[in-house]
Amino acid sequence: MNLNISKEIFSQLIKGCYINKDIIDTDTNIIEDNNLYNEIDKNFQDYYNIYESLGYELKHEIDNFFYLYKETDDELNIDRGQLKEYILILLLIRYCLENKIPINNLTSIDKGIEQKVAKSILTSEKYKDILMVSELNSEHVFNTVLMNKNIIELNNKQNYIFTNIGKYILEYLIQEEKKNHKE
Repeated sequence: MNLNISKEIFSQLIKGCYINKDIIDTDTNIIEDNNLYNEIDKNFQDYYNIYESLGYELKHEIDNFFYLYKETDDELNIDRGQLKEYILILLLIRYCLENKIPINNLTSIDKGIEQKVAKSILTSEKYKDILMVSELNSEHVFNTVLMNKNIIELNNKQNYIFTNIGKYILEYLIQEEKKNHKE
């Protein structure tokens, strides 16, 4: 285990951030390996044991990202921060669908969603009530809620794109919608 890297890993995970397999070099717009992810992957059992001793479970989803899970008495096991994340993701998807923006723009390193478009969601009358109730009223909310948790990143055009965890959530929502339409 690399102690310097493990400090950064701890700092990220304990704040509720996801550690994605890939990161974007915003200068070259190239997807690169994430050294934090590689460190955990190489020493998974050691990291798993450490976090387990702290009352967490280190989760590894579809070989794309790591996060910490803490068992609670709450049946939903969701905190307000996660709820805000999901609301913003759903609003981004809804905005794309309503404005005929291809959903794959959210995952394309060459496209993404312009920051001004994402911020327009925050000022839209259509979404005002849900934003107010969920306390998502800052113009920097995409950065503070989604970027700081490594759910979105900026490409070299400074557009938002989903990271591995963002893609995972998007794919999950699409699969759930397909199941609902079959029933």
